[in-house]
This record gives sequence, C-alpha cells and structure tokens, in this order.
Amino acid sequence: MGFFELLRQLHERQENLKHRIHNFRMPLSPAGQRFMGFVYFCIPVIGGYYIMQWAQRQAEKNLGKHGEKLRKHLAEEEDLERRRAARDAARFAATVRLEDGGSLDADSFTKMRRAGESAAGKQS
Repeated sequence: MGFFELLRQLHERQENLKHRIHNFRMPLSPAGQRFMGFVYFCIPVIGGYYIMQWAQRQAEKNLGKHGEKLRKHLAEEEDLERRRAARDAARFAATVRLEDGGSLDADSFTKMRRAGESAAGKQS
C-alpha cells in the first residue's frame, strides 16, 4: 500500500463521513426550531462584531488612534517631494537658460513637471 493509496482511502472515508453527517435529520420541536434560528442568526453577527473589533485594532496600530501616524507619514512624503522638486529645479535652472531672464522656484517647477506628466499620460 503506497502513500497515494493511503491518501485516496482517507479521502473516501472523509467523504463518507461528510455524507453521513450532512444527511442526518432530526425533527425539532417549534421551540427547538426557534432556538436553532436564533443560533444561526447570532453566530455571524457575533463573529462579525469580533472581526470588526480586530480590524479596528489593526487600523489603530497601523495609523494611530486618530490617524497621527498617517499624517506624519504624509508630511514626510510631502517634505521629500518638496526637496526633490527643489533639487530638480536647481538642476533645470543650471542647464536651461530661461528666456525671460526670470527664475524658477521649486513649486513652479513641480507644477510644470506635473502638467507635463499629465499631458504625457493623456497622450498614451
């Protein structure tokens, strides 16, 4: 008897057991029917409540009680974007002579770059 034969026999036994359990019928009194209806109603409601509480704890752990971790992360990302824009503007100003003789600050460069990216995205 090989390993696969053992697995096949276990599978057959499991299927027979499931068939026997799922085909079992026991008549219930009206009170028993109401009780089972109550049980089948309460299990998903109570289970859903506890799953919701778990999800809320996970969100608080990841974002902070009032979202302070998220705000801190977004502020860091915004600061990083400003520094990148300033660096890119400095490189751009060093390599391209502006026709009007003016200067290009980081915010103007960021707006110009984003406008170019959105225009390139629309062409695709």
